[in-house]
Amino acid sequence: MSEQEENNLQDRVEKLEKRVGELERQLSVSEATSREIQQLETTRKAPDNASSKDETASWDTDGIQFGEEWLNRIGIGLLLIGVAFLFKYSIDQGWLIPPIRSAIGLVTGLFLFGSGIKMNAEAKPLKQILIGGGIAVFYITGFATFQLYSFVPSVIVWSFMIIVTLLALSLSVQQEEAALSIVGTLGALGTPFMLFTGEGSIGTLVIYLLIVLTGTSAIYMKKGWRSLLWSIAVGGWAVLLVVVLNGLFTGTTFSYQDKWWMQVGTVMWMLVSWLLPVIREVWPNSLLAPGIERSGDSVSSTVHSMVFMVPLFGMLIIPALWDLSADQSGIGYILMAAVGGVLYWVLEREGDTKLASSHAMMGLVMLTIGLFLILEGNVLMVVLMAEAVALRYIAQQTEDRKIGFGSHLLALIAIFWLFNLMRFEVGNLLFSVDTVSQLFVIAGAGILIPYWVRGKNIKQIYHIGTHILFLFWIYHKVAGFENGQALVTITWGAYAIILLLLGFIRFGKKMRIGGMATLFLVVGKLFLVDLSKLQAIWRILLFMGFGAVFLLLGYYGQSRWSDKSD
Repeated sequence: MSEQEENNLQDRVEKLEKRVGELERQLSVSEATSREIQQLETTRKAPDNASSKDETASWDTDGIQFGEEWLNRIGIGLLLIGVAFLFKYSIDQGWLIPPIRSAIGLVTGLFLFGSGIKMNAEAKPLKQILIGGGIAVFYITGFATFQLYSFVPSVIVWSFMIIVTLLALSLSVQQEEAALSIVGTLGALGTPFMLFTGEGSIGTLVIYLLIVLTGTSAIYMKKGWRSLLWSIAVGGWAVLLVVVLNGLFTGTTFSYQDKWWMQVGTVMWMLVSWLLPVIREVWPNSLLAPGIERSGDSVSSTVHSMVFMVPLFGMLIIPALWDLSADQSGIGYILMAAVGGVLYWVLEREGDTKLASSHAMMGLVMLTIGLFLILEGNVLMVVLMAEAVALRYIAQQTEDRKIGFGSHLLALIAIFWLFNLMRFEVGNLLFSVDTVSQLFVIAGAGILIPYWVRGKNIKQIYHIGTHILFLFWIYHKVAGFENGQALVTITWGAYAIILLLLGFIRFGKKMRIGGMATLFLVVGKLFLVDLSKLQAIWRILLFMGFGAVFLLLGYYGQSRWSDKSD
C-alpha cells in the first residue's frame, strides 16, 4: 500500500470516528429529551386529575351557590313585603307619626344598601341582592312619603327618586351587575306614576321618558345586558300604553300637541328598543368604544325578539293615539313593512343573513296586517296568494327558511280564506271576476308554489290539498245549476281524464294515480248520489258514458304500457 493511500484511509477513519461521536451525542440528547417529556406528561396528568376533582368540587359549589342565591332572593322578597306590612300596620294602629314612618323606611333601605356595599366580592349574589333590596326600599319609601303621608314637597321627593335612580344605574356599571340597572330602570319609569298627582302635562312626561331611555340605552350599548334591554322595551311601552289607555277610559281628548309628544316618545322608544340593539350587533364599533364587540357570530335572541315585538307593539299605540281608521292604520302597517324591507336589504349586504331574515319576516307580518285592514273579500285573497308566491320564489333563491315559512303561512291563509268563501257563498256566477280570482288562488297553491319547493313531501301536500280544493270548488260552482249533480259528475270525470292523459303523456305515475283516484270518486258518486237523485235519462247517460270512457282509457293505457314494454 502506498503512503498516499494509507493517509487517505487514515483520514476516512478519523471522519467516521467523528461521525460516530456526533451520533452518540445526539442519541444521548434524544434520550434526555424523551425522559423530560415523560416527566412533563406525568406532571400534567396530576394537575388534570386535580382539576377534574376541582371541577367536581366547583360543580357542587355552584349547586350550593345556586341554592343560596334563591334563598337570598326569597329572603329579600319576604323582607320587602314585611316592610310594606309594617308601614300599613303602623298606619292602621296610629303608632307613629308620618315622618317617623318614612324615617324607618329610609333607615331600613340604608341598612340593606350599606350592608351590601360593605360585603366582600366573594359573596356577590347576596351583595347585589342586598344593594338591590335597599334601592327598592328607597323607592317604596319615596312613594309612601308622597302618596300616603304627604308631608314632604313634591320637588324634594322627585329629587330623592332621581338620586336613587342615578345611584342604581351608576352602581350597575361600576360593579358590572345587570340586576341593579333593571331596578333603576323600572324604578325610573315607574316614578311618574308613583308620584302622580293628576297634574302635569304629557309633554313633560315624554321629556322625562326620553331622558330615562337615553341614559339606560347608553348603558345597554356599552354593556349589552339583555335583561336591561327587556326592561327598556317593556317598561317604556308600559308608560306609553298607560297614557293612551288613560285617555280612552277617562274620555280625555288629547290635544294636537300632546299627540305629537306621544308620537315622538313612541318613535324614540322604538329606536332605543329595536334599532340601537341592531346597530350594536351589526356595527359594534360605530357607536361604542373600541374593543366592544358582540360575542361570537350569532346575534342575541333578544335582539331577534325585539325585531318582531317592538314594531308590532308600537303600531298598537300609534293608531289608538291618532284615532286612525282601518285604511289609515293599514297604510301605517305597510309603511312599517317597507322599513323592514329596507333593513333586510341593508343587513343582507352586510352579511348578517339571520338578522336580515328576521326583518324580512317582520315586514311580511306588517304587510299582511296592512292588507287585512285595507282589502277585503277576493281581492285580499288574491293579494295574499300573490305575496305567498313571491316569497316562495325569494326563499328558493336565497334558501331562507324564515321567508319560506312565511310563504307557506300566507298560502295557508289564502286557501282557508277561499274555503270559507265557498262555504258561505252560494249561487256564484260561473264566469265572473270572483271565479278568476279563486282559480288564481288554486293555481298558485297547486302549481306555482310547488314549482319552487324542493321538498317532495311538501310538494305532495300542496298537490293533494289543492286537488281536493279544486274538486270542492267545481262542486260549489256547478251544483247550483239545473241538473247540477249530473254536471258535477261530468266535470269531475273530465278533470280526471285530463289528469290521466297528462300523466301518460308527460307528468308520470303520480298524476295518473291522482286521475285514477278522481275516477273512483266519480264512480262512488254515481252509485251513492246520482243513482238516487237524478232522473232516469241522466242515470242512463252517465252510466253508459262513463262505462265507455273507462273502456277507452283502459285500452289506451294498455297500449301505452305495451309500447313501453316493447
